[in-house]
Amino acid sequence: PDTALLILANETNADVENGNLNINLRVNHSKSRGLRLGYQHEINSKLSVTGRVSALWATQGIDGRVNGGLTLSDGGTEGDISLDYVFTDDIVFEREFEKTDGYGVSFDAILNWQASEKVAIEIGAYDVLNRIWFDALTRTQADATTAVVRTMENGVLIVRPTLSGENFFDPFTQRLRSRYKVDLDYEISDRWRFSQDLFRTGDNFLNQSEAIYKVNSDLDVGINYEWAANAPGVSVNWKALKFGVATDSLNIKTARFLNVHIGLDVPF
Repeated sequence: PDTALLILANETNADVENGNLNINLRVNHSKSRGLRLGYQHEINSKLSVTGRVSALWATQGIDGRVNGGLTLSDGGTEGDISLDYVFTDDIVFEREFEKTDGYGVSFDAILNWQASEKVAIEIGAYDVLNRIWFDALTRTQADATTAVVRTMENGVLIVRPTLSGENFFDPFTQRLRSRYKVDLDYEISDRWRFSQDLFRTGDNFLNQSEAIYKVNSDLDVGINYEWAANAPGVSVNWKALKFGVATDSLNIKTARFLNVHIGLDVPF
């Protein structure tokens, strides 16, 4: 919570109350393009399983941590921060390095069960097995502290913050966090249906409810609400194209939750 508060204050120029802050940030980010192939096997008329394999071309990758503690007071800021991360884009010090792409693979497993005429349940494990390999990523390890005290020749104590570290290049294998989802779909009528989703990644749980209206055989529109983040959203499914967006704020700098998905499913 302290880390999120500090990031939000930095983005919005808001004040942070004096006190001790525990900094503990774990970052795992990837931007990839790729091709996904899947196979669906029907066990019976009500139960099916699907396996999907994705070949990935990663153009961005960040993996690392920031740990430490800060004390805010009217006299200034004191503390110690430790940084260790690999990256294609240096978001901390904004240095320029030659970028390198990564290549990887990911596997999904999905179970679909038509529990009754009106109730369908889907259980999915996404990126359950995955790896992205980079030939050489830039790695920075650094420590920053405000508690460096030096004694001058005249006996005066001087306190100067310091930053020390090293930078090198290493082959790196990135592993993305797996995602798990349970979706219950209830058909209210020929036009309306209700969907309840439970989503987990790491220690984060999300809970979304959605009302979906069938405009015609090709078009569905939905209104949804993410309860954990208090974020409303909308979705549109037109033939094979899927689009959805949900957020708790229209201001990107103050938003705590933003979910955008665009998909194209082409069965063959």
